[in-house]
Amino acid sequence: MPGKKKIASIVLNSVSSDARVLREAESLQKSGYEVVVYGLKLKPEQKKEEVLSSGVRIKRADYYGDKRLIFLCALATCAFSVCFFAGILHYFSDISFLAALLFSCVAVIFSSFVLAFTVFDFIGEHLRLLLMESRNISHLKIALKWFFVELIYRKSFVGEVLKFKPDFLHAHDLSALPVTTYIKGLLSVPLIYDSHEIFEEMRDKTNYEQQVYRVLQEKLSSTVDGFITINESIGEFLRERYPKLPNVTIVKNASVYESSILKNQYDGRLHHASNFSKDRKIILYQGGFGEGRGLEGLVQSSRLFPESWGLVLMGWGPLEERLGRIANEINRDLKRVVIIPGVSQQELPFWTQGASLGVIPYVNNCLNHFYCSPNKLWEYPRSGVPIVASAFPELKKTIEKARMGWLINDFEKEDQLSILLRSLNPDDLRLARENAIKFIEKDNWQKYEKDLIEVYLKLER
Repeated sequence: MPGKKKIASIVLNSVSSDARVLREAESLQKSGYEVVVYGLKLKPEQKKEEVLSSGVRIKRADYYGDKRLIFLCALATCAFSVCFFAGILHYFSDISFLAALLFSCVAVIFSSFVLAFTVFDFIGEHLRLLLMESRNISHLKIALKWFFVELIYRKSFVGEVLKFKPDFLHAHDLSALPVTTYIKGLLSVPLIYDSHEIFEEMRDKTNYEQQVYRVLQEKLSSTVDGFITINESIGEFLRERYPKLPNVTIVKNASVYESSILKNQYDGRLHHASNFSKDRKIILYQGGFGEGRGLEGLVQSSRLFPESWGLVLMGWGPLEERLGRIANEINRDLKRVVIIPGVSQQELPFWTQGASLGVIPYVNNCLNHFYCSPNKLWEYPRSGVPIVASAFPELKKTIEKARMGWLINDFEKEDQLSILLRSLNPDDLRLARENAIKFIEKDNWQKYEKDLIEVYLKLER
């Protein structure tokens, strides 16, 4: 068993709904480490600090407050500097105050960048590269935005982490790697990089952002001591593109297996919240309402469902209002689709139990989606729910091997899902449910947490 070593886990979200981050932190805490997760306070109701029942501590930086503070301080400093130098220049020369003001503006901006690049190393090598890669004004605006965001992250995390004096740093995703690398430079401790996504291949990033992410990944790969990712496809892709990364350890997005969940009698909560009758079969999507997840097509396809089936979307995200409008239009004739709020990770399996099928309808519009293996791939079976999913490599491999569901080549074709639903009989669903239970009994978090802990043990040796 490891000694009482300290781990600082850094993630640029609110932590609460990130099942992977929480699972890893609790497993490491249980194994004898002292774990603090550093995240962001993105909503007023979120606590700045909390301690989970497992002993894991969560500390959230007040992201928006820090953002305003840094901006106002920077603005005030620049304004004072411009006025001060303009006054001196006007007093000791013959030029007008307006000309002196314009000259001072240029001088202050130029000197700020010189200081950032040379004296203070304020933005680090990765942000220097970011600015140098800029090709036009829109690129420069993104670069400057990232510059200030990185200042916020450093102000938010560095002091707290230094006070904690961790023995290990754990960066969740490429977004957290720059600030974690900076902290590593101050502490000289091992850094574990946990890649949940292929950031430079995400659909919602501009071409310029993807280019910068590739530069960052290439530049920072040599600072990584332990490398973890979610499946073999992403691991092979990243290792081939960035050979400086260490050998990869696969720690899948598997759920914790709890036999008590499967023994629990469904209490009807999902049907009650969606106002569907108890005999209505539900196809459930749970998770974020984001672009590229095929949700608009999924909702549109519900108009063709057999009347014995209903669609429930349980979660939150930027598409919620748009999905709601589509749902209202479809429900004019017959109620087929309902959108309900997401629930806590602790409550989630008892809601999932009410579904007859869980759906993963992602669209093949980027490599990050094509190689995905999301938490849902284990969350549905954890509650004994079979799956219908896009026929992507990792989804196909898992579902076909376990024989716990069905694959659809293109969810954007409205009739594909309804054709499948009409073909299913009770025996099909029962057999898939039995296989989903067999799958989660063997392929669960208890299996992969051993590999996670082994990464740390190797770095201790």
